[in-house]
Amino acid sequence: MAKDLVMTFITTKGSKSNMTVKNVKDSLTTEQISNVMDLIVGKNIFETKQGDF
Repeated sequence: MAKDLVMTFITTKGSKSNMTVKNVKDSLTTEQISNVMDLIVGKNIFETKQGDF
């Protein structure tokens, strides 16, 4: 069964914003997820109508 990963970020304007990654590996750890989320925030590569992640 395919699994989807939903990562929830708080934007610079205080809103929640979700990013979904489909068909993630079963072996993915919470540490790996946390590291990727930190990288996304640190690189500031996504912008939403509610502000940056």
